Amino acid sequence: MKKIYLSVALLLAAAVSFSQQNKNITWGIHAGMNVATVSGDYSQNSNPAVIPNYKSKIGFNGGIDVQVPVLPHLTIQPELSFSQMGAKGGANNPVPGAYIEQNQTLTENYLSLPILIKYHAPKLKGFAVYIGPQYSYLLNAKGSDPANSQSNVSESYTSEFHRSEISGIVGLEYYCRCGFGISARYQLGFSNFYKGIDDDGSVKNHGFTFTVGYRF
Repeated sequence: MKKIYLSVALLLAAAVSFSQQNKNITWGIHAGMNVATVSGDYSQNSNPAVIPNYKSKIGFNGGIDVQVPVLPHLTIQPELSFSQMGAKGGANNPVPGAYIEQNQTLTENYLSLPILIKYHAPKLKGFAVYIGPQYSYLLNAKGSDPANSQSNVSESYTSEFHRSEISGIVGLEYYCRCGFGISARYQLGFSNFYKGIDDDGSVKNHGFTFTVGYRF
């Protein structure tokens, strides 16, 4: 954990230093919310293709980004964000492994690194669309205790999930000349995050992210 925090601190320092030396490179901060859920299918008690019914949950998303011009109207934008994913359990459909039933919640805390290719619309100043891959590292995962579903008691399920996750990002943004802006994106999980169903199916994170930001 200490190595992760040290890497984040070094990346922050490098981003600020690099942007100060090159006026064409900008860096920014952003914060907002994830509207996340889980989807997939898995086998259960010899019954194939059990398709869970999950509800969305709200989580926090915030971090830094660096915008590097590569061609006219085209930039590369690496980001580093703290991102909360997960889901609420639907009726009679527990989250695999965590057994999150109706009205109970699974929260996964990730450190995410998207690498986005961004196109800036020349006739619509401030507007841009972007797409790219994202690597996420699971810091921890917690869910409501089934034995205490009416309380705030929670327990860790981190060991039941894969630490690394790959997903895809697509979105759009608008930033005004003063530096403030808004962004909306969709995250589609490509990799199964639950260890218990590696051979029987997959369970993946996905959801929408809405943030406000400021670029320096």
